[in-house]
Amino acid sequence: MTELDEEFTELLEKNEHKLLKDIELAIKECEKKCKKYVVQHNIKIGEILPANTDYLKAIVMSYLFEDLHKNNKDVAKVILTNMAGQAGLYEDNTHVELTPSKQD
Repeated sequence: MTELDEEFTELLEKNEHKLLKDIELAIKECEKKCKKYVVQHNIKIGEILPANTDYLKAIVMSYLFEDLHKNNKDVAKVILTNMAGQAGLYEDNTHVELTPSKQD
């Protein structure tokens, strides 16, 4: 690996980390605002705030998944298979890569 490759890798990792922290903070801030609204208006919902961190993460994940596959079933399958592998749903740690389609 060249020095430029190492610099780029370091830059990418740093910015990936910042991006993920920013998303995490935005989710927590959204949950905080929703909780404040519920309390201020004395809304009785139940034991769990509907706009909690887990729900908001699922919203972000769903949005990003849809944006990534853009209704391409092959891409969607690759993403879901790899996520299932990350979750340990496959004993062989299945990882699938999308084979570029040949264009005429």
